Formats: sequence, structure tokens, C-alpha cells
Amino acid sequence: MCFRGEKMIICTLKRYMELFEVNQSHLSEETGITRPTLLSLIKNENKNIKYENIDALCDFFGIGISDLLLYSPVPMKLTPVSYTHLRAHETGRN
Repeated sequence: MCFRGEKMIICTLKRYMELFEVNQSHLSEETGITRPTLLSLIKNENKNIKYENIDALCDFFGIGISDLLLYSPVPMKLTPVSYTHLRAHETGRN
């Protein structure tokens, strides 16, 4: 995740890869972005991103930069959601 003082930028690449059902290898081949770079973006562990990579990803998915990169004025921690836990909560089972 990219921290700048109290600000944070979140990359939504993982969400778009799931939505478009594309894997890292295919995306790398189509965009020319290396797999290690894609992995750091997927995990939101990147410290910087090249404009050409932003352009390639936006072009591939047909989205704008504000869809790919989200700005939050406060730090946030992204955590995976357990759908099993959510379903148990909905039915009253824990």
C-alpha cells in the first residue's frame, strides 16, 4: 500500500482480475507488465507504479485511473472477507 503521511492509495487490480476472470500470467502477456510487478499491485504492497503500467492496465480492463487506484484520506487496512463467516452470521450460527 502506498502511504503518504495520513493518506493512502489502494490498487483495485485484484478485483478487476477476478471480475474479468484473468490470471496473472495472461495479464502479464497482454500488458507487458512483469508478474512480480503485478503481484505487488495485487497485494497492495507496491511503493510506486509507472504511468505506462497504469495506462496498460486501464486499457486492458477498459477502465479509468480512478477505477484502478482509489484514494483514501485516512489509512485503511484491507483484509480478506470470509464468506463462510458471513453466511454463518446471516443464519445466526457462529
